[in-house]
Amino acid sequence: MYDIRQFRPTFYLVLILALGGYGIALESLPHFLAGVLLAMLYALLVFRGVTFLIPRLVASALAVLSGVWNLLGLVLGTTSPMLAISQWLFMLVLITLYSRRDNRAYGQMLVMSLVLMVAGAVNSASFLFGIILILYLFTALYSCLLFHLKVESEHATRAYNLTGSQALSGSLRHDQRHFNRSMRRLATLVCSVAVTSGLLVFLLFPRSHVSAAFAMAAQGRQGTSLTGFSERMGFDQIAKITQNDEVIADVSLSENGNPLPPSDIYLRGMTLDVYTGGSKPPSRQHDYQWIRSTESRERPVQYHLAPGQWQSLTSTRGARQIHQTVLLQPTGTSTLFALNGISSIAADAGSDVRYFTTDGSLRVSDLSHAALRYDAISTGEPPPPLPLRMSDPESRLSRLASSRIDPAIATYASRPDVSGSDANGSFAVQRDKNSAVPTALDEKIAAAICHHLQSDFKYTLDLTDIVRDPSKDPLVQFLNDFKRGHCEYFAGAMTVMCQSLGLTARVVIGFHAAADDYNAVGGYYVIRQSHAHAWVEVLTPQGWKSFDPTTGNSSYTPPTIRGMFGPFADFFDYLQYKWASSVVIYDNRNTSVIDNVRSGISASLEHGHRMLDSAQQYMHSEQGLRASARILVAVIIILATGLLLTIAIYLIARRRLNLRAQRIGLGALPSQDRLRLARQLRFYDDLLQLLARQRIGRPPHLTPREFAGSLGFLPSEVYTKVGQITEVFYRVRYGDQPLATHELHQVDSVIADIDAKLSVQRPRA
Repeated sequence: MYDIRQFRPTFYLVLILALGGYGIALESLPHFLAGVLLAMLYALLVFRGVTFLIPRLVASALAVLSGVWNLLGLVLGTTSPMLAISQWLFMLVLITLYSRRDNRAYGQMLVMSLVLMVAGAVNSASFLFGIILILYLFTALYSCLLFHLKVESEHATRAYNLTGSQALSGSLRHDQRHFNRSMRRLATLVCSVAVTSGLLVFLLFPRSHVSAAFAMAAQGRQGTSLTGFSERMGFDQIAKITQNDEVIADVSLSENGNPLPPSDIYLRGMTLDVYTGGSKPPSRQHDYQWIRSTESRERPVQYHLAPGQWQSLTSTRGARQIHQTVLLQPTGTSTLFALNGISSIAADAGSDVRYFTTDGSLRVSDLSHAALRYDAISTGEPPPPLPLRMSDPESRLSRLASSRIDPAIATYASRPDVSGSDANGSFAVQRDKNSAVPTALDEKIAAAICHHLQSDFKYTLDLTDIVRDPSKDPLVQFLNDFKRGHCEYFAGAMTVMCQSLGLTARVVIGFHAAADDYNAVGGYYVIRQSHAHAWVEVLTPQGWKSFDPTTGNSSYTPPTIRGMFGPFADFFDYLQYKWASSVVIYDNRNTSVIDNVRSGISASLEHGHRMLDSAQQYMHSEQGLRASARILVAVIIILATGLLLTIAIYLIARRRLNLRAQRIGLGALPSQDRLRLARQLRFYDDLLQLLARQRIGRPPHLTPREFAGSLGFLPSEVYTKVGQITEVFYRVRYGDQPLATHELHQVDSVIADIDAKLSVQRPRA
């Protein structure tokens, strides 16, 4: 029988991959460190020969306590059923590892490790976890094969009442040499069939509904992503989001087929144009917040996006066309993000899209629990304003009055150093607050307010040392007291100051990324939660104009230490992006592989037909005839050279066989028999050359048996094996019994043993 020495190292590697992969899937450093370090520690103890097992009673108590703890979390609602079960299995693997070492324990741990990896796959779409999962599957398959062979070998050993040394003695010992190679071949074959079958299923069968189910299960652990984009915005909402560094989207930009150079980009989400503030203390939960007005919500246009089909939203004749491809992770809301002035959109998966003409915002159904890849075309400018209804000239004034603005804000905005002035005086005084249409001063006033906030105020996310007065409007305190804050304060303050002076203004919330967030390897921007941002749009006679009053004209992003590792980080992020876009959200548009193959074959045939026509015309031309002559000469030379090389190789091989036949003693035989036996008796020639290197030559007058009998001075084991090989020589030479392939391998193994033993005793020079 066999001593399966490869099983334990492979088994411990499987456990390390499963426990570590589960920790990565949960994004839990304690789980990762506990699983990997405890499994490695136990493997080290085993290989050092240290026996350490916890008592069965203690192991049972730990298993029960772990189960009760996870059940309690499930009852209290702090964990999901899948997470509770997988965490209990995680503990059971470690408890079983440190309490038992029998075959049943090995089998149980292999099964539990597989369940752990399945739970991790449901909870994670990470590229790193994907790599670990692939390694685990291959290693686990090899480990299961070894485990099966180990169990069967132990049963056979017990059935024959053999000891370990007896099981490895005799003729079975040489088979042990080929065991590793045969097992690797079997595992490789099974893995190849499995991978091929998996790829065919992946390519030919839709899986968008499976992806959505997996994503919804993952949400049970992670909760809704904190993008915070809704129809209300408070003064801590985006600030909390910016402290999260998780990737929320990957965006690539191009114009006329050429990638745009890296620069600052603003991805528009939605607009909020009504502030629920005022001079009175807050009386409702939603006071001091930004919301969407009724008009901003009353005109959505419903579209159904077929997979891969473009839908035109607005007319952009003559305008700039910026193409963007967005891979948007689950956001917890239905908001889509794009550059200003979106005019067309196409999505991988069919969805119903609502387009709000008032502010150019987009909503899509069934996005909160699944990633989505979509393409959009934008002009780069804010959407054009809707025409003013002349039959109702007070409509815009009524909308302006909907915001409750503290008089202190209007007083602050009227200052010449805030809203600007010229030789005629303050812009705030010159402008008619009762004007129902934008005036020429509106853009100047907005620019002055924006400059004032950028110059005299400081951006910060840390407001822990500020004591707020709950009876005062937060924007009043921001402008008059602490003069620092995050983007909600800057954008909100500018908007209410503009509205207090009669301007039409609104807050825009979305994402802002800088050139440093551009991945040069993949050619796309990495958008993170920390890029959440708010800015301002003001209506002018020329249309909506964007202003970013936040200090430094940019949103805050945590500093990143890249240095020499920057390209490696970009490359790994690119792999993560390709994993997400090509595997995780592989959906119905990608699954039409048969149609794609059919169209590809048709296009290839058509292209080949055109190439043949072009080649035929060229061959009949004068240049083609000269080229054909040169090609013909080159082909003749190559064929002649190849023929000469073949003849030379044949003659060299034949000479070598003749020399071998002379050394073996076959020179007197006819040519055909001499060459045939020289090929069959290669092993005996190898033995003679091995002995010759030990300065033991066969005299011409001795037959092979006589020569073998004269080697009694050699070690007894070597002497015996030389005699065995000599008998095989006689069987082939005179018995006309050619050796099978496996028999040749066995003879080669014996000769290798002889060489190893003689090399040990070889005297040093």
